[in-house]
Amino acid sequence: MNELDDLKEELFCTKYELDALTQILLNGKAERWVPSFTGITKDEDHIRRYEIALRYVKGLVVLDIACGAGKGAHLLAKNGLAKTVIGGDVDADSIRYARHRFADANVSFRRIDGMDFSLEQDLDLVVSFETIEHIKLVQVFLRNVWNTLKKEGKFIVSTPIS
Repeated sequence: MNELDDLKEELFCTKYELDALTQILLNGKAERWVPSFTGITKDEDHIRRYEIALRYVKGLVVLDIACGAGKGAHLLAKNGLAKTVIGGDVDADSIRYARHRFADANVSFRRIDGMDFSLEQDLDLVVSFETIEHIKLVQVFLRNVWNTLKKEGKFIVSTPIS
């Protein structure tokens, strides 16, 4: 990436972060976790979820579906020593942000719709945090996850209790 393109991406990311901060200030919450911009409580909550998943990813091919801004996928790859992590999210801006802020050799980010996806490889593990409660057709989402996993694959999911 040349210097001008890098500057454009940096400006895009700064706007993305400021938008998240504005959501917090005006609405008291943000839809996506943007580390250091959506509040310490949200940061700690998300990191705790990923710390649980870190125990299961070493050497595996992992999908973080609804990865948002990408920090969690990066943690799985770096701290969890996953072989490969694919961060997928339906939001194109989140994927663009993740690619710039959390790019790494064994992490890739793609626009993936949880309601309609298939990947060219079978996965060892799928994680999805704070997503399933937003989905109207949960069975479709779960079938997509099931069809993407290897026979012995695992799925780690969390959702708030309301």
